[in-house]
Parts: sequence; C-alpha cells; structure tokens
Amino acid sequence: MVPFRIRTRLHAPRLNGTHSFQHVPSSVKCISSVVEPVVSTAPSLGLLCTAVVGFPVALWAYKCLMLVVFQRSIMYMPYLPINARMEKLSEIPENHRPRRHLDIEEVRIPSEGNVRLSGLLVRPKKHLSSEPVKTIIVYFQGNAGSPLHRLSKFQTLFNAGPSTLVSRSAILAVAPRNFWNSTRTRITQRGILADYRHILEHTFRTYPAANVIVYGHSIGATVAACLLSSPLGDHPNLQGCILENPFTSSRDMLLSLYPSKWLPYRWLGRFIWDTWDARHALVSSPSRALRDALILTSEHDEVVPSQMGEELYYIAKRGGGHARLSVIRGALHEDAYIAPQWGKEFWRYIIGRQKDIEGR
Repeated sequence: MVPFRIRTRLHAPRLNGTHSFQHVPSSVKCISSVVEPVVSTAPSLGLLCTAVVGFPVALWAYKCLMLVVFQRSIMYMPYLPINARMEKLSEIPENHRPRRHLDIEEVRIPSEGNVRLSGLLVRPKKHLSSEPVKTIIVYFQGNAGSPLHRLSKFQTLFNAGPSTLVSRSAILAVAPRNFWNSTRTRITQRGILADYRHILEHTFRTYPAANVIVYGHSIGATVAACLLSSPLGDHPNLQGCILENPFTSSRDMLLSLYPSKWLPYRWLGRFIWDTWDARHALVSSPSRALRDALILTSEHDEVVPSQMGEELYYIAKRGGGHARLSVIRGALHEDAYIAPQWGKEFWRYIIGRQKDIEGR
C-alpha cells in the first residue's frame, strides 16, 4: 500500500488591472487537494561507507584519547582494592594471622614539598629488641593496595629465613604519594622517585649501622632500578637489591598488552608520560647494587613477561657485576612468595651479600 500525503494549495482569484492584490478579501480562497505518493530513497554508498568505517574509527580514536588522558589512572591504582586508602592498622584484629606473628609500627616520613608518607616498620614478634637492627629491607610496592595488604608476604619472608638473622631484621614498607594514608596529590614518575629517595635517605640516617636491602615488586622493582641508577645506588650501607617481576619500560609493557599491529593502542608509546625505562637505567649508569642484584621472575607471570626480567639480568651481567636470576617455578605475578623457592632464594642472596661485604 503506497502512503499518500495531502498537499493544500491556496489560489487567489485572478485580478484585472483595476484591482490590486491587497483589496482581495481574505475569505476568498480556492482550496484544492492534490494527492501525491511519498517516494522513499535508499541511503547512498558514501553514507554506508561512513557508517561502516567511520564509527569503528571514531570509537578507536575515542579510546586512544582516553588511554592517553587517563594513563596515570591506569598505571597507578591506589583506589584498589576498594577502600584501600581508608583502611587502618588498628582495624586489623590482634589475633589476625599475619599480625599476631609480627611486631608492626606505623611510621611517617616527610617527602618533597608538603608530602608526608605513611608506612609500616615490620619485625618478627620474637625479635631481639635489646639489639639494633642488622638488616633492614626497604620494600617498593606495586601499583595498587597498601603495606597492609603485604603483611602475609612479610610474615612468609620472616618464616623462611634463619632465626639468628631474622631476629635482627626489619622491613620498612612505606606507601608513596596518593597511596594508603600518604598525602593525596598527583602521582607522577618524578614524584614517586622523590618519595622513595626520601625513604632511602631516612633509612640510612635512622639505621646507620644496618645493612640495607632494596626489594621491589612489579612496578616497584622497575622504580628501584630507575632510582638506584643514581649515586644513591652506590651508598656504602646499601647491601643489595632484589627485583621481583620487573618490566623493562612502560612502552614495552604497552606492546606486551597490545601485541597486534592492527590495533592502534600499541602505537601510543610516544605519548606515555611516565616511561619507567629500567633498561636505559641499567645500561647508562648501573650502580653496584644493580650490577649485583637478584632478579626473581614468575614462571607463569600473567602480567609482566618473564623475558623482561631476564633481559635486565643479562644487562646487569654485562656491567661486570654478580647479578643472579631465579625463576620461581609455577608462580604467577602476585603469588611467588607462596613457593618455598622464593624464600630460599631471598635469604640465600642476603646471606651471600653479607659474606661478600665482610670479605672485602
């Protein structure tokens, strides 16, 4: 059935030369109804191409723009898990499994500007309080959570070590800016490096006779590599460095996450603000701590390819140091500390570094 539209035409009466149009009464009209069919037209080829090609291109362009604009919110996630920045040590019951085996003290360390950092000083419950700390492990955390979420890892580490050494050891885990209870401010590579530099300097001042071990996990390991490529990496109290599941650079991680050449996201590397180039740090100015580092990689790491840790190991070896590489069998990115091999490698490295320093 063909739809119809009624169009109305208005006709004024024919006028002779002695009459003007304005004198015609408005009531004098001639109405005629004309019936016309409505003709439907198909969309043009250009419109179809615009819809088929233009919409996905616009969607990809929008996502690329969002990845660039919000890249730091993707790289640093202090808001995860939910309420991570609102949790308190006092809310953890004393009989909670990690806490009842640990002696935990909250610490506050000033950083650059008006930034104040919150952290934990963790020792085993049966530590020798009458004697000073001999070994202190400064922990560089990953890109989410807080030191409270690492208490199980710290307890496992203490349980894996020899009691004579563990009893005089401590772990200093301080959250960088915008994480946990530290000052809420914008997170940048420069800011995080400044925070951990102040944390290390605080450790050297507070424990002048202790052997300091820097231990970083995931992005924390890459931060440690970038920071220790400075003169701070040759500090006489810095005994060694342990890098667990480090990545070589932010650009390499982008390529790892988006390996397909047909996706536009992998080409956004030039727009990354915080490059975290650990490869360049080790090649340009490898410190003694980095040349002698222990690099741990998880065999089945689902986040950071283990090949990145291996590459950093070979770079450190070429620097003339005594770097070591250990692959934690069967481990994923976050659960390597559950494997007995993890604790054994950790303490074997610390004991070996102490012997090397004492033998000099």
